[in-house]
Amino acid sequence: MARTRRPISRRSQGWLLLAQVAVILPLASHCTPWTLAILALCLLWRLGIFFGRVARPPRLLVNLLGLGALITLGLVVSQVGMLSALINLLVLAYGLKTIEIRHHGDLSVVVLTGYFLIALHGLNRFDPAAALQILICFWLNTQVLVSVYRPGPLSAGPRLAAKMVLLSVPLALLLFVLVPRIGPLWQMHGSQTARTGLSETLALGDIARLGRSSELAFRASFEGDAPAPEHLYWRALVLDRFDGERWQASPPQAAMHRIPRSEGQNYTLTVQPSTQTWVATLTPSSSLDNRLGVLQNGRQVWLSAPAQRQQVALTWHRGERPFTPLTSSERLHYLSLPSRGNPQSRQWARALLQQHAQPEAMVQAVLDHFRREPFHYTLTPPPLGQQQIDSFLFDTRSGFCGHYASALVFLARSAGIPARMITGYQGGDLSPDQQLMSVYQYNAHAWVEVHLPDRGWVSVDPTAAVAPSRVEQGPEVALADEAAFLSESTGLLRWHQWPLARTLHRYLGVLDHRWSQWVLGFDTRRQQALWQDWFGQVRIWDLALVMATGIGLVALFQAWLLGLWRWPKAKPQALRHYQKAQALLRRHGLGPQPGEAAGPYAQRVGRQCPPIASAIQQLTECYLAQRFDPNQAPDRQALRHALRALKARLPAQRWGFNPRSSTSRT
Repeated sequence: MARTRRPISRRSQGWLLLAQVAVILPLASHCTPWTLAILALCLLWRLGIFFGRVARPPRLLVNLLGLGALITLGLVVSQVGMLSALINLLVLAYGLKTIEIRHHGDLSVVVLTGYFLIALHGLNRFDPAAALQILICFWLNTQVLVSVYRPGPLSAGPRLAAKMVLLSVPLALLLFVLVPRIGPLWQMHGSQTARTGLSETLALGDIARLGRSSELAFRASFEGDAPAPEHLYWRALVLDRFDGERWQASPPQAAMHRIPRSEGQNYTLTVQPSTQTWVATLTPSSSLDNRLGVLQNGRQVWLSAPAQRQQVALTWHRGERPFTPLTSSERLHYLSLPSRGNPQSRQWARALLQQHAQPEAMVQAVLDHFRREPFHYTLTPPPLGQQQIDSFLFDTRSGFCGHYASALVFLARSAGIPARMITGYQGGDLSPDQQLMSVYQYNAHAWVEVHLPDRGWVSVDPTAAVAPSRVEQGPEVALADEAAFLSESTGLLRWHQWPLARTLHRYLGVLDHRWSQWVLGFDTRRQQALWQDWFGQVRIWDLALVMATGIGLVALFQAWLLGLWRWPKAKPQALRHYQKAQALLRRHGLGPQPGEAAGPYAQRVGRQCPPIASAIQQLTECYLAQRFDPNQAPDRQALRHALRALKARLPAQRWGFNPRSSTSRT
């Protein structure tokens, strides 16, 4: 008890403040404003205590703060969810306990709470950067304990804490591989904060705003070579309702499972956590995965929104889109437009229809018009008038992909051609090894599907008519002169003009993907397959034995590296021989006296027992020489010969010589 009542040093207090800031920052998005306000007050108060500006608060004030926090948390628990409420509760306890720390026992409670909060970091995000952040938090938290219970030089504590954390990694890997996977006790849904991405409603400037973001949308890995850029249209949403200003998706029909076809190119998507159910896939694609369904309009959807990173296997069937005739109600739906608005566009569409009787020729005429006239592809188009389509086609003539797709759908419907807008992504960034494609929000794109009488739904990209480089070389080339492109990026792509930054970003993307495959994707199926590769038929007792043996070996290795347990060092050869001679002489009554040095002891034994004088003198000289010069190698043969002579002569003297009587006669 006396140990836990010692006051806490200023060094330990400083490490604690640093550890608390590092632990709380990753969880800030899960905390309510009231929680963050109380936590900030607690940390500022603790900082004042550290500098000696304020005293510790009375216990009544701490209790009132805690009660107020619980009341506010109870009022919002239905909005934030039970798990987020528990996180807020732990964070509040973490902060309130900080300002009443007085002794080592109080500090240990705060540090242990910190370990629980660190473990919560990985519930919503566990990429390589988050794993590194967790290791740093573990190190800081451990350093607090080291500074308390192992005080020493300033640099020794952090080194010991780092060694302890790094030595825990092998044990964590062992448990990760061997502990059986169980289902989650709860599902951690993504943060309620706004995420950049596609939406089921679209105004003409919405997709242009995505061109400022470098947030990852998904990754794809292909069997064989990746498709050519002109085939990389990742279809996500079908927007088929227009109110004059915004395009919207119709309410989804019930998801249906489709039996996949056997031929095609296989690829795997790694998607980010999301509250949305849509999946961006190449068209047409199919999948055996029972987590996916396909809607009547061909959209792939999750049956349940992915709360964590998910991988799904699909097959792309190039050129196999089947012909699907429209029913009369479907035809009316894909021709519907507001009864009024954009009169110039309606009139021009009817004129084009008179010039080109075939729907395909009429669509081609619009594309030729985009190529021929001075239309511009830009992230920052000028504002449009009240009649948006007319204003774009006949006045500004500048826009992003959504402008061109919206105009083409409006013109097609005005000419009696069923059409709909498709939003998704176009292109992607290939890794240096050409095996992985990363698709970012700046790859967001809009294009058109028109229904032709003899071909069914056909994809048409009007942006490709205005800016072919957007499809062939990507937005990095097509928008290279746009200052707004990637202006909101916070990563390496902020400097996308620099080849080194882009190359490093690609390698980091590969690392993140491998992490998703081997860490986040290490599910029950992969774990059992690994066990069978290692052990053959897996039995629970064999697994328990391997786990116990592995944990024991890792623990012994950790104890050895930390200096808690060492193999005994081999003694120098001269010392071993000298100690054997000393034990032999002790049995014959010739042991050393208390405080007697080696040299005088050898001289005394030589006087008392002259036949062994030379042997004991030689052993003593070798021992002293190696003791004061460890690098000096002794004469092994001389040592063995002297010890052998000592053993041979002592028994002969046992009966014919009494050291004590010899001493008395002299």
